[in-house]
Amino acid sequence: MAKRKVDFLTKKERNLIQFIEQSAPGFIAKIESGQPLTENDYQFVVGQSQKGVVTTALNKIKSNPKLLYQEFIKETDSNEIELDTPDLQTRLEAFQGLGQIPGDSTKVFNVNRLAELVRPEIVRILGADAGIPSDIINNAAQFAASRLSQNRFSTQEFADFIKDNAGGGVIGQGEHAGIKEEAQSIPDKFKGRVEAGEFFDDVPGTTVDTAGDVTRIQDILGERGFVSDEEAKVQALQAEIPGLLAKERERLYGGERERARNYLEFEYAPGVVEQLGRRGLEYSGEVGAAITQKGSELESVINQAEAEQIAQEENFWITMSYQNTFDKLIAARTGVAGEIENKRGEALTTSSRSFSKSQQNISNQFNLDLFRQENERALSEYRNRISNKQSELQAQKEGQLLSKVGEGVGTGVGLTYMG
Repeated sequence: MAKRKVDFLTKKERNLIQFIEQSAPGFIAKIESGQPLTENDYQFVVGQSQKGVVTTALNKIKSNPKLLYQEFIKETDSNEIELDTPDLQTRLEAFQGLGQIPGDSTKVFNVNRLAELVRPEIVRILGADAGIPSDIINNAAQFAASRLSQNRFSTQEFADFIKDNAGGGVIGQGEHAGIKEEAQSIPDKFKGRVEAGEFFDDVPGTTVDTAGDVTRIQDILGERGFVSDEEAKVQALQAEIPGLLAKERERLYGGERERARNYLEFEYAPGVVEQLGRRGLEYSGEVGAAITQKGSELESVINQAEAEQIAQEENFWITMSYQNTFDKLIAARTGVAGEIENKRGEALTTSSRSFSKSQQNISNQFNLDLFRQENERALSEYRNRISNKQSELQAQKEGQLLSKVGEGVGTGVGLTYMG
């Protein structure tokens, strides 16, 4: 139930009381408690009309909750479906409160109770040995009590009733006159008690049946609650997905960064040292500069790939038109839990696919470097082989030349020696 009775006042009454509360804190609490207001409490009330509004509101809260609920319900009748959830909840509580208030009690004359008291007097009037059946006496008591309740008891009518119902000439003319005379004792004994209200019973009124209204509003609130709960699940998914994808990217691209570090340490760096070593520069600053530059290039490639994937993932919900899907499920009261699992999986699958394309580009960068290194190594070896071959050929030529020179010298010496 609503915490405050003032919530069930009419809009005009609530607005005025809330306005007064701003100048006189505690005013609402006093109205809520039903305490009588003093002149000091009315000091912030302008004019008799406002005072009348406050007085009416106080009286409803204090002593007429039925009117309190009825007027609030009437004021919100025309736009029930358009009420926001808090106001609709208050309307529901108004119906619930109204349905718990007993109806106005009524005074009902208890003819049977009076008839029970009148019956012994009738037996006395007729005499115990009159031979009149008990049921006739009972009917006569009911007849007398009914006439007394209507203040129209007549001794003549009573005597006639006995004679007519006894039948068979049981009541003669003399007995009829005697009954009429004796019957005066009935109003003498009971008329005053009837007029004093002794035989009126308080009968509680029935409560107002608001079960249908309560069920109707509960259904509306239930529908809103379902929609609100399901939309909250969708919003939770929206909030979850960025973190989920970020964690997945961290795993995927973290692996690529680790692969890049291993590549630099175990493949690229040794190659640079080898190449620069051929020129006698293995201990120069060029080795570190080359490795640092290559590390920056690889990091740039990985960062760019990750940035492009982030941009793609930011458009994830738009490109999938997810909201339309969820709206249809909610409208059909199907629930979104299953589809949320699908979308979560789809987000991760999309992330994995995007990464696979990026990973290929990154790998190409690694492979291109390896290809270059192999080419340079092959070229270096080729050049070394050419250089060695040229040196070998030159040595052969020089050897042949020296051999020929030797032969000429030997011949000349020989000829001289021989001559």
